[in-house]
Amino acid sequence: MNNQEDLDREEYELIKCLGRKYRGKYQWPPFVSMIPDQLPWMINQEESLLLKDILLKLNTFLSDTENLSEKVPSFGENLLVIQENGELTLLSMDELIEKALQNPVLKLDISELE
Repeated sequence: MNNQEDLDREEYELIKCLGRKYRGKYQWPPFVSMIPDQLPWMINQEESLLLKDILLKLNTFLSDTENLSEKVPSFGENLLVIQENGELTLLSMDELIEKALQNPVLKLDISELE
């Protein structure tokens, strides 16, 4: 969620076109896709249909759940991570940052000096 001033004009116009109103900081939903190593872009029709389906299912799940804490696992300060080999691991944010710094995903096509 973003502040209103952080939205692109297209995102703001889409929200207004839908007749939605949000107030306060970090209450405005962005409608952009973000993939590492790529610039963000407005969601396309396929992504919007997928998002709609996910939100409807999430709404159904949450409205049918009397005691959410019993059905949704909580890992405290840790995050559940799926390793490349498919193994599930609990890691803290510090461990995730340390791991990312050890094995950088980004590789430069040319030398940074060039």
